[in-house]
Amino acid sequence: MHNANDFQKNLRLHSSTFYFASLWLPSEIRKQVAKLYYFCRYLDDLADKPGKDNQEEILNIYADIKDDKQTHPISQHIQSIMKTYGIPNSVPLSLINGINKDFNDVQILSKKELLNYAYEVAGTVGIMMAHMLGVQSQMAQHHAIDLSIAMQLTNIARDIYEDATLGRCYLPSHWVNHLSPKDILSPSSSQTIQINQAMSQIIELSEAYYLSGIAGIQYLPKKYQAAIFRAAKLYQAIGHTLESAEKPFQNKKIKPNAFKKSSILLNSYQPCSNQVQHKVDLHLDINHLPFTHAID
Repeated sequence: MHNANDFQKNLRLHSSTFYFASLWLPSEIRKQVAKLYYFCRYLDDLADKPGKDNQEEILNIYADIKDDKQTHPISQHIQSIMKTYGIPNSVPLSLINGINKDFNDVQILSKKELLNYAYEVAGTVGIMMAHMLGVQSQMAQHHAIDLSIAMQLTNIARDIYEDATLGRCYLPSHWVNHLSPKDILSPSSSQTIQINQAMSQIIELSEAYYLSGIAGIQYLPKKYQAAIFRAAKLYQAIGHTLESAEKPFQNKKIKPNAFKKSSILLNSYQPCSNQVQHKVDLHLDINHLPFTHAID
C-alpha cells in the first residue's frame, strides 16, 4: 500500500495544477485529497489503456464498492475514504460508470450527454471533495458539482486531439457536423474551423459552471477556501489561454504561462458579501443524478 508521500508525488507528477493549489490546504486534508486523486487517476489509467483485462478490473472495483467488498486493493483504498467522510457508494459508482464508457469509442451526441458525462467523471469527484472538506449541505453540493463539471469541460476543450488518438470525441456531434475521432486527427481547413468553434462553445459553457462553482466556495470552511479558489482559477485560465491562442486546436496541450499561474496563486480569495442561490437551470440536464438540483 502506498504512503502519504507516494500520494503527494503522484499528484504532483500528474496534475501540477491541483498540486500547487493543494499547498494552501492544511496538511492532513491535503494528504486525504491526494489519496482521492490517486484513486481517480488509477481508474483513468485503466481506461486510457483499453482492453478486456482493464475493463474487467474496473468492473471488479465497481462490484466491490457496490457490495462493500475488498477483493481489489484500490477498493479498500476508496472505501476507507468513503467510511471516513460518509460518502455514499452511489457517488464513486457513478464515477466508475462514466469512466467505463471510455473503453468504447466515444462519440458524444448532444450537450445533455456531454454534461451527463462531465457529471459522472468529475461532478462525482466534487461531491466527494465536498464531503472531505466537511460540507454536506445540498446548496454546497450543487456548487461543488458545478465547479467539477467546469473543470472537466476545460479538460475536454484542451485535450481534443489527445482524446481523438484514443478514439474519443467529446464534442457534441451536431456542433461539429458529426466528425469522427479519425477526422479530428487529420482535419480539413473547414473541419478545423468547426473544431475550434465547438471548443469555444465548450469553454463558453464552462464559464457558467465556473461562475456557480466559484460563488459556492463561500460555503466551505475558511481554511479550505483559498486552495479551492486557486484550483478553480488555474483551471479556468486554461480555457482562457485556449481562447486567446492563435491556433487553439493543435496536437499539443496549451497551458497558461508561468506569469499567469503565479499571479493566480498569489491572488487572494474574496468571498461574496451575500449568499448565492444555485441556478436550477445548470442541472436541468443532469437532475436525475445524485446530489443534483432536482426539479420537484
